Amino acid sequence: MVFVLRWDYMQAMVVNLKRGWLDFSKPVLQLFGKLSRNELVELTSMARSNDSIQALNAIRLLVLNDRKAAFNVLAAFWERATEIEITKAQVILVDLLKCEDMPITFAIIQWMGKKQLQPVPELAQELGRL
Repeated sequence: MVFVLRWDYMQAMVVNLKRGWLDFSKPVLQLFGKLSRNELVELTSMARSNDSIQALNAIRLLVLNDRKAAFNVLAAFWERATEIEITKAQVILVDLLKCEDMPITFAIIQWMGKKQLQPVPELAQELGRL
């Protein structure tokens, strides 16, 4: 009896997880890539937050929806960020470059030239791929 109940419980959990937002089998772009205009405005506001974790997470979501806005708020974040935060933010530059959006790629390269950035290995590798 216990085995049957235990088995039914696990099956019910899997079915319920796949129905809702906790479906980890869906690609990130499918879950977060179609945000409304209001949600994008809210994300942009969150990306300007003084809380670096909140700001970086908001910028990551913006990369999926509005790469230009993501780059603009990332550049603004960079101006107030600590060295550790800048290192973490470079991973977002990698994500932006992987999108293969030529105007954004060009803007990033120009911006990096002005900043004289010392890239983390992931960023150096992505730049080498270009």
